[in-house]
Amino acid sequence: EEEEGSGREENEQRLSDLERKHYELVEQLGVRHTEEMETLRTDYEVLLELAVKEKESEMRNTIIENEEMEDLAAQVDELSMKVTSQEKEIESKERYIVSLQDDIRVLKDNQPPSPIPQIVIEDPEGQQQCE
Repeated sequence: EEEEGSGREENEQRLSDLERKHYELVEQLGVRHTEEMETLRTDYEVLLELAVKEKESEMRNTIIENEEMEDLAAQVDELSMKVTSQEKEIESKERYIVSLQDDIRVLKDNQPPSPIPQIVIEDPEGQQQCE
């Protein structure tokens, strides 16, 4: 019985040691898990912050590009209006030139024939002769 009692005590001691070791390992795993989770959480927060900053930068660039495009569109519209205005002005001037050319033709057509110029020659005796 003593051997049995001593074997039992050894087994209980071994069981107690194993349980203590088990709890120590569980505690170490828990601590390690907690540390790893904190590291992962920190890494995630850093990556998230970087991603947010990159997205904000992209959005700022997009806003700037949109503003530049709006400015360019306004400049294009302004230049288009100027070109249209200049085209109308040119057309008006062309019509005026055509009108002047028509007036010149009408004046030429309605003008009496120009007289033949007469050449006056004085002879040595002082008399004039017309040719």
